Amino acid sequence: MLSAATPPTRPNGPSLWKWFLRSVGLEAWFQKTSVTAQDGQEERVFLRLALSGVSSSAKSPDPTPLTEALNECMAAIRAGGGQVVSNQGTNLLLTWPVELGARQVVPIYFQLRERLQRRTRQQELFAAASLGLVTTRHRRARLDYQGEVVKHVAGMLRENQQLGHDLLISAALYHRLDQTLPYQYELHVGFDLPGHRYPATLFRVTAESPAEPTQPSFPELAATAEKAPSLPYL
Repeated sequence: MLSAATPPTRPNGPSLWKWFLRSVGLEAWFQKTSVTAQDGQEERVFLRLALSGVSSSAKSPDPTPLTEALNECMAAIRAGGGQVVSNQGTNLLLTWPVELGARQVVPIYFQLRERLQRRTRQQELFAAASLGLVTTRHRRARLDYQGEVVKHVAGMLRENQQLGHDLLISAALYHRLDQTLPYQYELHVGFDLPGHRYPATLFRVTAESPAEPTQPSFPELAATAEKAPSLPYL
C-alpha cells in the first residue's frame, strides 16, 4: 500500500497523466481505437448544451436567450455541416458528420457562449461533446439519431453541471480535434455516472485568453523619454 512517507516514483512532464491513467487502470481510454460502422450506422459528433439553473421543461412564448444565440449562429452551424437535433429553449442538441464536427464543435460552443453572454451574464452555458456510431431514422420532418453516444453526452453534461465546468469533451473526440485552434485542454477523469458506461477519460476545454500588455512603470517611461530624440518646435 502506498503512503505519504513512500510516494510512488513517476515521470515528469507530459507523460505524467499517462502514468496516472496506467496506475489506476484507465490507460486503455487514452488509446486511439478504430470504429467500424455496421449497416445503417454512421459516426457523428454530438454537442449538448444547457443553461445553468434553468429546467429543460420551462416553456415561454418568447424565445429564450439561448434560442436567440442559436439563431445568430445558425448560418455558421449549417455552413459547417451542422444540424440542430433538438431545441427546447434552455437545452440544445447539435450534431455534425465526424470529420466536420471535429473542426466545428468547439468553436461553435464558444460562439454560442459569447452571444449568450451579450444578453445575460447571470446564466452559464454548460456543454458536453463526444463522437460515436449512431443509427439515423426519419421522424416526420426531422432526423432522429439513436446510439450510446447520445446517452453518454447527456451523462457528461450532468457531470459538467455538477462540477461547474464550461465544456467537457470525450477522449475519443479529443484525439480527432484540430489542435492548432486557440483552446486549452485539461484532463478530467469522471467516475460512476449512473446509467452510463463510465469511468471515462474526459477533457475540460477553455479558450486561451490573449496576453494583456503590461503597462510600463514610471522609471521605464522616464528612461524611454530620455532615449527618444527631441523634436524641433513647429
